[in-house]
Amino acid sequence: MADIPVDQQDDEAEWNYDHAEDDFYYGYGCCLVTAADNIPVAATFTPTKKVDQETAMRVTSDALAVKKPIWTLDDAEFDMLDWHDRLLEQGVVPVVPYNQRNAADPLDIEYRVEDTIAVTEERLDEAYRKRSRIETAIGVCKDLGLGAP
Repeated sequence: MADIPVDQQDDEAEWNYDHAEDDFYYGYGCCLVTAADNIPVAATFTPTKKVDQETAMRVTSDALAVKKPIWTLDDAEFDMLDWHDRLLEQGVVPVVPYNQRNAADPLDIEYRVEDTIAVTEERLDEAYRKRSRIETAIGVCKDLGLGAP
């Protein structure tokens, strides 16, 4: 999720906390999906810098309508069971760090998909390291005016 600060005159925006900056901002969240070549293929804006399951499903469906990937690389905020299972049903491997806060009895795994398909944690780590590309794409979008008044 990217933070999109806006002028405080926008009454639909909300105050949000940016963990990376350790600061608050007034604005929106933006969930951006890019293809392997780092080109944005889907996006949605949210009132806060959080993604719920409905939003994750919607933006993922939009992205899959453009191109079906082999993997999807997302942060732990996307560790949602229904979303995870839906991707697997469509033949897409969700490489998402396991979020222990989502479980009453946490599992001893790094990625939820470890318990679902035959893939090594090393291979998942290798794939997940490529997730930083989305941060680059978000930066480029901001440089080009995303969120500019």
